[in-house]
Amino acid sequence: QVIEREELAVVLLDMRMPGMDGPEVVSRMKSDPRGRSLPVIFMTAASNDVEDVRRAYAHGCVDYMQKPLDVDIVRGKVATFVELLRQRLPEQQRGTLRI
Repeated sequence: QVIEREELAVVLLDMRMPGMDGPEVVSRMKSDPRGRSLPVIFMTAASNDVEDVRRAYAHGCVDYMQKPLDVDIVRGKVATFVELLRQRLPEQQRGTLRI
């Protein structure tokens, strides 16, 4: 798993995927101690289904975005989580973060 090898600031995850949907992926991810506090932003191309939004937040997402996505908005959200992680890391690790 990526969360075992990398220090992640945020995960961008599609809500509806073939085989396993986003909430199922998050449930598995959150079962790992390193993934429990990892923020997740769900994205979807589906209509704004209130049940999907509720399900996403029930599985611990921090945001829910509908496609088509605005690149500047996504970049801004990711940059916020990268900065939050940067503040928590020891000084020597802060320069290794990349977007």
